[in-house]
Amino acid sequence: MRKSPKAALAWTLVLGPLGLCYLSVFGGVVATMVTVAAILVGSPAMLAVLWPVAVALSLPAVRRL
Repeated sequence: MRKSPKAALAWTLVLGPLGLCYLSVFGGVVATMVTVAAILVGSPAMLAVLWPVAVALSLPAVRRL
């Protein structure tokens, strides 16, 4: 099944790490678990760092679609 690059980017922008599940279920779940752990161990401010990282990680995958 061919996935839309625009949809992949939109899901990641809206859902952050969970949006990576559109590209790879395993990768999305791992990214979400890392984000939750970082927020619990660190602070909720970690979300401000990890959300753009998730979007940045989706960009190379979007280019390959």
